[in-house]
Amino acid sequence: MRKVLVALILMFLIGGASWYVLSPLKKTSEGTGPSRSEALQFSRKLSELSSASGHSSRKTLEFTQGEIDSYIYYDLSQNFPPGLREVRIKLLEDSIAAQARINFDELQSGENTRRNPLLNALLKGEHTLQVNGKVRAQNKVGSYDIVSLLIDQNELPKPLLDLLITKLIIPKYPIARPNTNFELPYEIDKIAVREGKLVIYRVAN
Repeated sequence: MRKVLVALILMFLIGGASWYVLSPLKKTSEGTGPSRSEALQFSRKLSELSSASGHSSRKTLEFTQGEIDSYIYYDLSQNFPPGLREVRIKLLEDSIAAQARINFDELQSGENTRRNPLLNALLKGEHTLQVNGKVRAQNKVGSYDIVSLLIDQNELPKPLLDLLITKLIIPKYPIARPNTNFELPYEIDKIAVREGKLVIYRVAN
């Protein structure tokens, strides 16, 4: 499941957005920083969701903004690829906004595939990415739409955005392809994205 979460975060970070710069991660919207207790709460809910898989039970779980911030900070960040850091996610109504620092040289290090000279020229070194994507997840199927992408507060044209996704992200994380349906894990029927929280619905078989 962690690989899926990393892929989902990457698809929003390099999937597109016009957005504002988030407040520093050390201060969440409630004015407190990420906490190990909230990260543990997220992990417990995730375990509860996975343990219910295969059973004919109805379940609704709510993940708060603070729990998500804390889980990313303390747990999920350990699984990020080299070159990805300072990830911040903000839950909005039916959409997710995100920001991160990405070093494209490190992200591509160790790859045997031929690098694209245009991307290398434009994205050399470390940059700040700001993203906003629309999310749909119902009837056990999820997908997302790209709005736009800002790199160092400059909007990336769609042709370059498509090239970036195709060359850097899809080969490593096929699930990150935009406008493409994917099966929701753990027999989840629906995920509602609300301001400050995610509500996950698992229906009885």
